[in-house]
Amino acid sequence: MSFAYDQNQNISLSYFYDSVGVSFTRRTNLTTMDYFDDTAVVGDCIYFGLGYKSGVISNDTKPYHDLTVNVGTQLVADAITVVWEYQNEGASAWAPLPNLTDNTNAFQNAGSATVTFDIPQNWGNSSSSFPQTGHCEDSERGLWIRCRISALTNLTEGGANQTTAPYVKDHMITCTDEGSLTWEGLKTANDAGAWGVVTKGGSNQFYIEANLSFLNTDLTSTNEMVQFGQDGYEVVFIMNASSSMRVGSLDHGSGRDGGAMKYWTKYTAGGTAWYNCYFYGLYLYKNAGAWANPALYDIMDWRDCVVHTDYWYWTSSVDAGSYFHNSVYACNYYFYCYTGNMEIDGVALPVGIGCDGTLLGSGNARIDNLTHSSIQKLYRYYGCNVTAVNCDFQDADWTNDTSSAAFKLNNSPSAGSDWFVKVYYTFDLTVIDEEGNAIRGARVKLTDGQGGVAFEPTTTRTDQTFHSALTPNLGDWAEPPNYDSADIGRDVYIKSGTYSGRYGLINAGGAASWSGADYSFYYTSTDYIVEAGATFDVISNLTNEFGQIPQQELLVWHAWIDEDDSWARNNLDYKDYVLNINASGYEPYEFKWDLKASKQVDLRIVLKRIRCHSQHSTVR
Repeated sequence: MSFAYDQNQNISLSYFYDSVGVSFTRRTNLTTMDYFDDTAVVGDCIYFGLGYKSGVISNDTKPYHDLTVNVGTQLVADAITVVWEYQNEGASAWAPLPNLTDNTNAFQNAGSATVTFDIPQNWGNSSSSFPQTGHCEDSERGLWIRCRISALTNLTEGGANQTTAPYVKDHMITCTDEGSLTWEGLKTANDAGAWGVVTKGGSNQFYIEANLSFLNTDLTSTNEMVQFGQDGYEVVFIMNASSSMRVGSLDHGSGRDGGAMKYWTKYTAGGTAWYNCYFYGLYLYKNAGAWANPALYDIMDWRDCVVHTDYWYWTSSVDAGSYFHNSVYACNYYFYCYTGNMEIDGVALPVGIGCDGTLLGSGNARIDNLTHSSIQKLYRYYGCNVTAVNCDFQDADWTNDTSSAAFKLNNSPSAGSDWFVKVYYTFDLTVIDEEGNAIRGARVKLTDGQGGVAFEPTTTRTDQTFHSALTPNLGDWAEPPNYDSADIGRDVYIKSGTYSGRYGLINAGGAASWSGADYSFYYTSTDYIVEAGATFDVISNLTNEFGQIPQQELLVWHAWIDEDDSWARNNLDYKDYVLNINASGYEPYEFKWDLKASKQVDLRIVLKRIRCHSQHSTVR
């Protein structure tokens, strides 16, 4: 277990800028790199940075201070003046580094020397290329400082590094193997090390003015407010895959006591990572950071939270067992979920904040109980199938899925006919008699608008009794008919014999032999199967003892990309449903409705016993 702060870190990028030829040269060998070219003139620059290049340099983009170089070949000139600068994002210009001391004397002093400076305010790193004047490759991004020649007489040698690559102080608290870290524990480490970057504003308020890294570290927090960085002095917070954060508590599936976290950061392009975050009842604010800071991995269990920023990015590496429940996504871009492994239910997408809707990519994604306004979209992106259950799209025209409509189907990459968006609404049914008693064994059939059967009774198998009569309560028990353990809880319909037409329920038992007095058997009320040789069906999907069938998810609308992977779309509307109920001794019942208009349906149907001129009634 250990804490460390402000460790040395090698720079990851360096460039020389030729202001005459308006060209740049990357210094590929940082150990023996040249500083200025021997032909440098006023306006030429040498750039140093912590940055990122896709597939080449892992993300190092974070604030730092104090550059140390090892001058092996001294710069030679009759006179030289240099200015050390940083990119000031607020002013959109280069500005002098604060509290700077150049102990290299413009690279004229031999050996190891440090250019000391404080971390500047509004250090810019949000452009697609740095510096913003276009001196460096677009694919390389980072936080830069530069040494610019402002006056020069007779330069003959531009200077060169030796032995070790230039390095900086990383301004990072690194927590390693801290299995039970708390914010109070981090404050204690700060005080012991006299770092001066963790302060406390109250009994449960903490301010962390430094970059933060968790390595094999697990943090817990309850009812605390934590702020990382501040406006103008943004930081980076990263974790490795063996770390976790547990904020708040989970109480019967609901999150509470999470407090608040406020994260001042920036767009890092290469991505910083958070792993295994269990956020319960947390207000989570991030001022910026876009899709890559942080990118979310492994288990993400967020419940009853409010999350606020431009957007958060759930990657395709989020693991099964992740949740985003009953939370407010108060962000000004899409709810950007690039995984099918997360259960998404009851997430609010406020229009006033500017949320564009839901963007789902990769795998088989499902969303439950989300409302999209008329100006928000459900965006199926890349290789992803989308299932929406009990979601409100506010009278969207489902037959039109152009970019301006509610459903946006992206045909990239090559898809074929199997990529889809499907919309379902749930159906709940209870069947009772005129006295309010549940009717068990009623046959229920649901047919959709395309003529397909969505639900109906199913005969699992047909069998025959083969033992002598069973007489209740007289002690002459006999072995019951064989049946499979999978049949337990299913219904039995007697097809022949004294009790033909009767229903029963399989209570217990299995395919194994029976012994002793612990017999289980088919029964209907107090009547047992009495004659050998009676045939029966084992049936699923009849109403149970509560008069109910399992909740059904009924398909309402289906769109998919065509075989040619073009922008043409195929749409099917299933919304016009028909319900039929039949029960022995009761009049048949039929009900038709537009499921799209009704959305979730919870019916309580009263069946009338067979008699002349009877009427059904429906209570919703």
